[in-house]
Amino acid sequence: ADGLARYYLRILDEHGLAPPHSPIQCPVEELHSCFPPGHFDVVHMRNALDHVFDPLLGIQRMLHVVRPGGWVHLRHARNEGIAGSFRNGLHQWAFDTIECPESSARSESGGCVPSFLLWNPELRLDVTAELLASGLAQEVHTELHDHPSDDAPEDERYVYVDIRKPTDAELGRRLA
Repeated sequence: ADGLARYYLRILDEHGLAPPHSPIQCPVEELHSCFPPGHFDVVHMRNALDHVFDPLLGIQRMLHVVRPGGWVHLRHARNEGIAGSFRNGLHQWAFDTIECPESSARSESGGCVPSFLLWNPELRLDVTAELLASGLAQEVHTELHDHPSDDAPEDERYVYVDIRKPTDAELGRRLA
């Protein structure tokens, strides 16, 4: 699914190409109306969530369409909203890590676990804390990685976020 699928389909048609699987027109905030709950084992988004109007809602919708125990994988350029001047429709959000927030979960060794930060000039949100507190996520792993492009400047990084939806049993224990 992609919010720009209709444009990709037009380009494919113009060039007489037929992909093995056609993209489905569906903005991330509307995934719940395009797919049933628990439809996917894994949902992946790369360098696109910073373009949407409500990225937290988009993450919530991705978790809605992934099965219990399934994963949502996000791969985004770090703080790209800054370079894009936080313009609507382009890079209106920035993603980063919070190395040791007060609300941070602890690893098995007792060290703090980095959190996923979603921000722009008007809002800063610890997404890890939000998803864990709401029960929408059982695990959230956030790491900085080298930029995947060979020609990217050395200091440019990517934020990798892996979110696991609770299983039905985990959700039941939480509600008990």
